[in-house]
Amino acid sequence: MKYLFLLSFMCLAVFAKAAESDTLKGYWKVSKRGDMYLYHFVNDSVLNLVNIVNNADTMTYKYKIDTAAAWPKKIEMVQIDKVTGDKLYNYKGLFEFMGPGKVRIRFGEGDKERPLSFMPKGNLETFVMVKQ
Repeated sequence: MKYLFLLSFMCLAVFAKAAESDTLKGYWKVSKRGDMYLYHFVNDSVLNLVNIVNNADTMTYKYKIDTAAAWPKKIEMVQIDKVTGDKLYNYKGLFEFMGPGKVRIRFGEGDKERPLSFMPKGNLETFVMVKQ
């Protein structure tokens, strides 16, 4: 009986950790062609913002995740003007969790269509974010 309880507790702990790791919320580090970026995803429900820091420059985006898609998940990010609050650019992309603390993400170029996959391998629009 105590082994059944222990096994149940361990399974619950594993599922709780997996659910915690399948969120973009938090800080992520990205290296794009030698430049380092820090992505900070805030919230996952009502107000979804991501601040992207590169050296002294900070860009703010609103983001939305399509939870209906099983694989790959779909994301849309809209760049917001810091002064006026106006929408500047709309980026559509795909992402997938690659394991604990790693996400592969790909955006279409500018306001173009969402990519259909992460292929071809080595394309410049695909990068990996590492949880901090």
